[in-house]
Amino acid sequence: MAGRTPHGPDEARDGLREVAARCGVRDGAPVTVRSRHGRARLVARVGTELAPGQVFCAFHFPADGVNTLMSRHADTVTSCPEYKVTAVRLSSAADDD
Repeated sequence: MAGRTPHGPDEARDGLREVAARCGVRDGAPVTVRSRHGRARLVARVGTELAPGQVFCAFHFPADGVNTLMSRHADTVTSCPEYKVTAVRLSSAADDD
């Protein structure tokens, strides 16, 4: 589905409302998404489309830096990274300043 992602670049998508509230993040606010591998600064889109505790970030746009959140482990046949098993922490980008 390359090129069909309905979201623009720089968006952290669908952080559950409870998670966003706990992290002090509002819809449309700049956020930092961190993993033990890296971090990305994105824009939050708070919604209810995901299961509790999940955050979705499209990695279609290289400039977003979402790939820096992933480990270097990859499937031995396809070389695809382990996108679906990365734990992240969400925080307001204002906390970084």
